[in-house]
Amino acid sequence: MGGEVSVRNHAERRGGKRASLVSLTLGLLTALLPKCPLCIAAALSVMGMTAGMARIIGLTLRPMGALLALAALGVLLYRGVRAHLRAKTQPHQV
Repeated sequence: MGGEVSVRNHAERRGGKRASLVSLTLGLLTALLPKCPLCIAAALSVMGMTAGMARIIGLTLRPMGALLALAALGVLLYRGVRAHLRAKTQPHQV
């Protein structure tokens, strides 16, 4: 019985680390993406793209940033709900 609990705890810790890594990655990508049109144009001009290209790419980057932020929020909500349900199903130890 003790080995079974140990294996479960190890799997939960590994899953928690993976979820933390995903959440951290999504948060960093959201923070690093340029959000204002001038910042997008400046970043693209550094890469040698013209203003016309900046407008086209800028129109796709803003929704991508919003999707990344929503994905990070979704991961956090999933982890919170999962932890809440796990706490409800496990008996309280005194």
